[in-house]
Amino acid sequence: MVSAKNYKIACIPADGIGPEVIDAGVTVLKALSAASKSFTLDFEHYDWSSETYKKTGKYIPDNGLEDLKKHDAILFGAVGAPDVPDHISLWGLRLAICQPFQQYANVRPTKILRGTESPLRKAQAGDLDWVIVRENSEGEYAGQGGRSHRGQPWEVATETSIFTRHAVTRLIKFAFEVAQKREKKHITVVTKSNAQRNGMVMWDEIAAEVAKDFPDVKCDKMLVDAMTCRMVLQPQSLDTIVATNLHADILSDLAAALAGSIGIAPTSNLDPTRQNPSMFEPIHGSAFDITGKGIANPVGTFWTAAEMLRWLGEGTAADKLLDCVENVCGNGVMTRDLGGDANTKQVTDAVYIKLYNISVPQAKIDRLQQKLAVVDLPDELDDAGWEYGAPLGDIKKLVTYWQNDYDWRKHEAKLNELPNYTTGVDVEGFGELQIHFIHQQSAVKNAVPLLFCHGWPGNFTEVSKVLPLLADTKDGAPAFHVVAPSLPNFGFSEGVKKRGFGLPQYAEVCHKLMLKLGYKQYATQGGDWGFWITRTMGNLYPEACKASHINMIPPAIDADLSAALKDLSSFSPQEQQALQRLAKFRDDGAGYSHEQCTRPQTIGYGFPDSPTLLLSWVYEKLHDWSDEYAWTADEILTWVCMYWFSTAGPAANVRIYYEAKHEKDIKSMTAATGYIPNVKMGVMYNWRDMETSPKAWARKLGDVVFESDNDRGGHFAAWEKPEHMARDLKDMFRKGAEAAGGLGDANGYDD
Repeated sequence: MVSAKNYKIACIPADGIGPEVIDAGVTVLKALSAASKSFTLDFEHYDWSSETYKKTGKYIPDNGLEDLKKHDAILFGAVGAPDVPDHISLWGLRLAICQPFQQYANVRPTKILRGTESPLRKAQAGDLDWVIVRENSEGEYAGQGGRSHRGQPWEVATETSIFTRHAVTRLIKFAFEVAQKREKKHITVVTKSNAQRNGMVMWDEIAAEVAKDFPDVKCDKMLVDAMTCRMVLQPQSLDTIVATNLHADILSDLAAALAGSIGIAPTSNLDPTRQNPSMFEPIHGSAFDITGKGIANPVGTFWTAAEMLRWLGEGTAADKLLDCVENVCGNGVMTRDLGGDANTKQVTDAVYIKLYNISVPQAKIDRLQQKLAVVDLPDELDDAGWEYGAPLGDIKKLVTYWQNDYDWRKHEAKLNELPNYTTGVDVEGFGELQIHFIHQQSAVKNAVPLLFCHGWPGNFTEVSKVLPLLADTKDGAPAFHVVAPSLPNFGFSEGVKKRGFGLPQYAEVCHKLMLKLGYKQYATQGGDWGFWITRTMGNLYPEACKASHINMIPPAIDADLSAALKDLSSFSPQEQQALQRLAKFRDDGAGYSHEQCTRPQTIGYGFPDSPTLLLSWVYEKLHDWSDEYAWTADEILTWVCMYWFSTAGPAANVRIYYEAKHEKDIKSMTAATGYIPNVKMGVMYNWRDMETSPKAWARKLGDVVFESDNDRGGHFAAWEKPEHMARDLKDMFRKGAEAAGGLGDANGYDD
């Protein structure tokens, strides 16, 4: 396997809120690198600050710059203190790094992040999306000039701007290259050449010369004063902007304010030759007025960190980090400057929800192959078919394919295309568990938060076929933020080490996960154990769980199934067949359940030792419980691998049966099949599933406001018939539907 790349990062927190936001940035970067597994980051902190200056007379010690050169990048906080003149702090630290390291391109992206608001009345996310390229080595900040006759009435001070053809050309060429890589391929050159007739005129001339080498880039020119008006009145007309040191400094601060807050904007001080490390910093200042209060906005640092990763070549990680930041803002977790009430730690914790990369250790894959190579299969009776269990011929074919042709890494890569995350959820009496989940967030701010809960022998990937369908909001369909966790003991979530982790605890995990993601009210979807868990959520957390859609409808715990079977006259033909199918399943197909409900440890010894046992145990259910679905070998083996490679091990998942059935008076299961008020119910009747109750029984579960009848589709509804599942959810929460009423503004629509 390719070894992970290692990057050495120099951290200079410096003054004011700098240490607070840099600490937040390092926290998130460490989590991101740990999740990615494709790169690692080593951080070295430098105590170069105004306090250092006041003690030693220097911001940077002797040979400090030479020490910085050993790093791949520099992460900078903010410089400036009330008792140190600004020109001393700026020239003593920030510019003392930028100029000798030839970081001549200062790049400042600006856009309206999801969830934030621009002070521009009509500007929305996507309307303002700019990159400002600022000359960073000379110009108005060249440091040339002087003062004479100090203190006299005739005192003279000069500040000389210096523009060299070499520096201007390299900067404008770099800006055109930036514009060329962006979708609009449009650049605006900003000067003040009507009044400054030497240096600014040269800027215009060089820009016109460079433009000839980029015929695919549209170029226009603006005077800096007119540019401020254009930024406010016509933000959509701009894309890449290039300007002098002073002009771009002012324009980029204006851009940040127009995007919502100066606290969210990043800066990259780049040496495009890569001979020296480049430096990355949020553009906000040291903000001593809020220093130490814990309310500084860390989003600018997170975005800065993403730009640093992009410069280092880790574009995928950069995109994931920025997307995560936007998700957090979109969920309303923001500091006061953005109109929220969160503090620095709360925003950091929300972003810290780790971007997760599924990566099964090669040793586990090799061990599986070793076990498959020595499989001993039993004999089989003639014409046994499926009545005795999974047929020998099927298992032989699957084992052979698993050993010789199945490629876990290919499917793992496909799974990693999903938006995978992990975060810690504290469960009362059990401590914190690391929970893996899928989180697909809609661009629609008021999308319906939907928790999708799997069961056994399912997994989180059941939602994958539904995700693109729910993302489609054509024809007036509502939008959804979809969260699909791996339940504890399943998939890539952590396992539980103490007994007693039953339905209330599974419900607590899912509820707290939704709250942590910023969803104070939400809807749920569940089948199999997802039915029991989401129903328990509605019972325990009615103030949050406002609506539930279910695709499995078991009868009440105390229902008299035998009596119903003796007199079927009150049921429709579909309901009669469903009751008969349910009775047959309980009589002839539920042996697995009795074993898992009573002695999970005993069967558990076989699962991690024998991949064939695990395969046959799961495959039988996939065949028997689905409605003639044409399972491919790759689908079957990937589902089995979800258990074989699970974080908790292949035996942990069956314990949910024991814990649910051994709760005193099976209290939670009884409540789940009883009437639960205050939760709007949607019921998907899959009449070919093995556990579907008559409608009259289902309507006793609660306030049923939506129903659908489906002649085809079995137990794994989202996987077998994703179009049916997406249709149901869209219709249940369509504009004006009763189910959406309790969700407040999260009704699926922006208007």
